[in-house]
Amino acid sequence: RRIQGYDALLADKGIDAVYIPLPTKLHKEWVLKAAAAGKHVLVEKPVGVDANEVQEMITACRTNGVAFMDGTMLVHHKRSKQIDRLFADTTWQPKRVTSAFTFAAPIDFLAGGNIRTNGMDPLGCLGDVGWYCIRFGLSAFGDKPAYVRARVWEATDGGVPTD
Repeated sequence: RRIQGYDALLADKGIDAVYIPLPTKLHKEWVLKAAAAGKHVLVEKPVGVDANEVQEMITACRTNGVAFMDGTMLVHHKRSKQIDRLFADTTWQPKRVTSAFTFAAPIDFLAGGNIRTNGMDPLGCLGDVGWYCIRFGLSAFGDKPAYVRARVWEATDGGVPTD
């Protein structure tokens, strides 16, 4: 069946959980509404604009007794499990992880024709695909790296990272 609009979706007693694939700037608003409506939440990455926003969402879900998950499948993939096994090998220890995730974007994408570059996802490419690089680094160091550095080479006029 079809339901018209997010508010109607949250009001529907026959729905237990919602997936929130909206732009990052809208995540907090809709996660808080979903939690208040008693719906379990699966939210797309990046979960929030900053750590405080994410903590607010986690708190709202806990307060309302609903589950809160990010929609990133990478950590559940069998290749990720294999990578974790390799890093768990105590016969060697990584000292540094350098990673990059790149793709060729059409000019309209870079000119603000996409949520990742038009300000709706203020973390830009770092929040969208940089997460994979970050997750790999966390796996290498048991989720506790001693030092982390990221560099933005290029950004839109509004400051959204594009490289």
